[in-house]
Amino acid sequence: MKLYITIILLAILMLAAGIFSINSLTETTKDITRNFNNIYQAIDNQEWEAAETQITKAEQLWNKHKKWWTVVIDHQEIDNIGVSFAKLGEYIKSRDKALSSGEFIVLKQFLEHIPEKETINLKNIL
Repeated sequence: MKLYITIILLAILMLAAGIFSINSLTETTKDITRNFNNIYQAIDNQEWEAAETQITKAEQLWNKHKKWWTVVIDHQEIDNIGVSFAKLGEYIKSRDKALSSGEFIVLKQFLEHIPEKETINLKNIL
């Protein structure tokens, strides 16, 4: 009987940890991408100083949160996001609208994809 109770408690604990992880990933993604519309508008309007300032702030938030993300997600995903931030920063510095816009969309997709990918659902299990 004690064995069953222990197994049930461990299952509940694992489920709670999973829910906490997904919620935290979702909230930190929202935190990082909060000003992404402003960044995209700055790139589109070729306001390069504003775009550079805002992407630097977003990257600082990313660097703050990525330490925790390494515990719960694949390191390849973290590397992809880091590389995308680096590319976007350089494209903005070189004032290349087409490359900046394209890399911005890639970065946004990388960030928004993580919580969706980590969510437990039937599609992810099968």
